[in-house]
Amino acid sequence: MVEVAGRPAEHVKQGLIDHIGKFKIIKGVKVISATISEAQEIEGHKEFFTCFSEVEVETESFEILADLIFDFMPSSVEILEPGEIKLDVTTSTTLLNRLTGRLHRYDEIAKIAKLQNEQLVRKMQEMVQNSENVKPVKKEKIKKSVKKPAKKKSMKKTDSKKKK
Repeated sequence: MVEVAGRPAEHVKQGLIDHIGKFKIIKGVKVISATISEAQEIEGHKEFFTCFSEVEVETESFEILADLIFDFMPSSVEILEPGEIKLDVTTSTTLLNRLTGRLHRYDEIAKIAKLQNEQLVRKMQEMVQNSENVKPVKKEKIKKSVKKPAKKKSMKKTDSKKKK
């Protein structure tokens, strides 16, 4: 099961179709079937939609299946066959180290986000406190001084000057 959420509804469904389409270009993965639901509004979240797809794939190895899970983050996985999976020590170690690495990256991101959130809360509290300490400014009328255009002097010579 692969699920996408967002808005608007038509982008959510198209995004899921595009996302599922990427399965087809991965070496060692064969898409058997994919059914995609219509986007539905998430209850309690106006104009926010979710869309899901049930995708059946066949992979050449368990490692490729693990890669799909890491890269596409499905909401659930069900292995239909084989009935039993045996992993050698090298494959198991590689898989567990990749899982550990991914978990460490997510933990780092979560810690950074938490720190940034705490900083934002502190800044907002400071802003609220500072705004409470500021005295309101009285509104005063501001007079605009507008200069009147200067009158143009006439270029005509007066008759008295011509006579001289």
